[in-house]
Amino acid sequence: MDAGPLRIARYTEPFALLVGQLAYEGTEGPELAYRFEWFGK
Repeated sequence: MDAGPLRIARYTEPFALLVGQLAYEGTEGPELAYRFEWFGK
């Protein structure tokens, strides 16, 4: 998946770690979902 320029990796990498931690160490289990939407277009 293309997530944009390399400078964006600075933000997507910690986000992926956060999602992993919530999914596998949280109380709800790994059935975690998120989505991206464009606003104002």
